[in-house]
Amino acid sequence: MKLDPVIVKPFLSWTMIVRNAAKTLEATLKSLRERTPEAEIVVVDTCSSDDGETMKIAERYADVLTEYRGPRNDWSPAMAAF
Repeated sequence: MKLDPVIVKPFLSWTMIVRNAAKTLEATLKSLRERTPEAEIVVVDTCSSDDGETMKIAERYADVLTEYRGPRNDWSPAMAAF
């Protein structure tokens, strides 16, 4: 009995942790989409304070969006550092 080989398509996930990344995020995400169109892109925004610009760009390219507010959920965009 001959078995058919199982062909498994490789799966790739890109995960990016960003904050106030509007200036560079679009070019990065566009490049990832062009080079790896079937990959999953996950963008984690860590309290950007750029009036939502980082999230707007991420929404156009990412498959999953997460806004991280710290381990106790008390981080805010007004914080200067983590």
